[in-house]
Amino acid sequence: RGGRSWRGIFLLCSGQVSHWQFAELSDLQPFAFGEFELSGALNTYRSDLALDQVSVQGVVAEDAINVVQSAFEFDHLAIRHTRSDAIDSDFSDGSITASSFVDIGGDGIDSSGADMAVRDVEFQGVADKAISIGEASEMEVEDATIQDIGVGVAAKDYSRARINKLRVKNARVAAVMAYSKKP
Repeated sequence: RGGRSWRGIFLLCSGQVSHWQFAELSDLQPFAFGEFELSGALNTYRSDLALDQVSVQGVVAEDAINVVQSAFEFDHLAIRHTRSDAIDSDFSDGSITASSFVDIGGDGIDSSGADMAVRDVEFQGVADKAISIGEASEMEVEDATIQDIGVGVAAKDYSRARINKLRVKNARVAAVMAYSKKP
């Protein structure tokens, strides 16, 4: 932390799973190449991604990780000190296991049109929603500890959530919410 920031990563139609293990990414800005700029620091589009024992910190992008139309498996992922969302999953299916989210300026996990399994996760200091399930997503949440957040889990716009072993402490708005946001 505190080093020189850089412009992130974009995986585009890779054709095979990109597997990262024992990596640390820090001081990231949104990916940019000339006039082409994306919302995330680590972005995938139709590129499957597996992260194991990866740490991401010091992100000033809209999303630390943005996966679009990609399958993913994140195991022992740690995201800390982000300006906005930690993970944004758009029309991507995957799993997040044994992971932590600390000092997040937006949402911890934000899904749209996704099918996800989230197990053994911890959230500490999330400004908005720890887990946001939206736009007809389906998510199974098992064994989550959520503390010092705006909202613990929000399911909206025809989404379905199955939640087991949820512990929420110090939610400024609500522990769990369900509502329609978009007409």
